[in-house]
Amino acid sequence: GDRRVWRSSPDAGLDASASRDPDSCAGGVCPARRNGGLSFAWGCQLSGGAKCRLRAGDGLLSIAPEARPAVSLAGIQTEGHSSVTFTVTVSDATGARRASASTTLALDDREVDSVRVRRVSRSLDRLVYEGETSSADGYLSWKVDGPGVTVLEQAVIGSTGGGSALAADPIPPAAVPTGWTGKQFILDLTAPSALIPGATYTVTLSSTGGGQGSLDFRIGLPPSGGACAVSPSSGTAVTDPFSLECAGWTAEELPMSYTFGVARGAWSEASAVWTPASSASRFTAHFDAGTYHVSAQVGDAAGGTALGEPARIQVSAMVPQRTNQTVGSDDDLVLEAIGGALSGFFRLGQTSQLLQVAGSVLDGLQQGGGGAA
Repeated sequence: GDRRVWRSSPDAGLDASASRDPDSCAGGVCPARRNGGLSFAWGCQLSGGAKCRLRAGDGLLSIAPEARPAVSLAGIQTEGHSSVTFTVTVSDATGARRASASTTLALDDREVDSVRVRRVSRSLDRLVYEGETSSADGYLSWKVDGPGVTVLEQAVIGSTGGGSALAADPIPPAAVPTGWTGKQFILDLTAPSALIPGATYTVTLSSTGGGQGSLDFRIGLPPSGGACAVSPSSGTAVTDPFSLECAGWTAEELPMSYTFGVARGAWSEASAVWTPASSASRFTAHFDAGTYHVSAQVGDAAGGTALGEPARIQVSAMVPQRTNQTVGSDDDLVLEAIGGALSGFFRLGQTSQLLQVAGSVLDGLQQGGGGAA
């Protein structure tokens, strides 16, 4: 996040170790810190667009390609500039996936305490932040700025406490259960407030020691922009595989996950059988005869979800065409298809339907065998 720092600080405090590659996360779940195999490229720019130069030697600043490089602000020529911006580009081992982030440090001529802000957790219901200061007696206060919200902060009087102004109505006390002062700040997103979905806001932590830190957050929208298509829309029981594939979806909070639902007859989200969430955007299964509807629920890392349009599948009963020359191959075909059917319903977690499919196939084999005999 952005911060206010002393321009002669020995350390800029750069940290990109929270970066992660969604493709390397099992089951669509990424650990909080996983950067093995990632590459980091840093850049530095002063206010006005000038590149950062070393105080000694006048050469351009070179930053080690690490997740947490050590950079001394005191060693950079910052005179005449009000801020310095560091940018990091993170890429995976193949270089195909990459993302960038930047932080701007406002430069102060006086020594100020170091203030750090980090987001502890985020969900659809709340945002939780923690802050700290290098000053032992620093008094911390929070504020939120953005569209539809006035500057909301507690007045800071004294280094260890004192009177404070009440927060204005756009973000009422019910939305900030821990208040506007202290080391922890919680924003309850379920409480009525003036926060606008889709808008970006800034949470800022200030200290009486002059330090300041901030992070942006966005009132996220659920995944959008995509569609899910079934193929084929009709086929034969047990032998034909049916697939539902989702494409084109985007989300603000990665990684995305997919869960697929199957309902027999008319579509009902409540009665549908759902697969566990995973990073796979394609689902394939076999069905017995009947009419089905399938759909997918697309989720993001913050808990936002979007439901794809349900698609209809018509499955016809399988009728083997038996002759004295083909009876063996037909049986082999059906028996081979049982494996696919069992696998599909196993992924759905439906033991009862799994047994029904297996039972109907075995009944058909027994009846067919009796006729041939």
